[in-house]
Amino acid sequence: AWGRWIDNFEVIREAAVAWATLNPGLLSDVTATDLAELSVPEQLRLAAGMRIVFGAHGDGLSWATFMEQGGALLEAVPARHKGFQVCNEGVDENPWGIFGGLARLAGHLHICFLNEESQLMP
Repeated sequence: AWGRWIDNFEVIREAAVAWATLNPGLLSDVTATDLAELSVPEQLRLAAGMRIVFGAHGDGLSWATFMEQGGALLEAVPARHKGFQVCNEGVDENPWGIFGGLARLAGHLHICFLNEESQLMP
């Protein structure tokens, strides 16, 4: 789906784990999972316990609406060279967009940033 994959995901996961280790009062754990491998009730339980959701632009980010208010949704969007761009980079810069709007309605921070289309096939 037009390059929606994070090529350096493992590097990002390791950085998140290191940051959580240094800031245990802010973030107690880092969980990386493929939501497609979980049942819907398992996905809901996982989402309800999260404070931060990070992922590539896609339907799975919708689960962020089930976090307690005050969470953060970090959305990586592959830059499009043609057509509609779904991300104005920044913090809460997309209040009427798909995931920026969901984050706004759920009381979360939304951070959107552009990246190059993935060259990997998941």
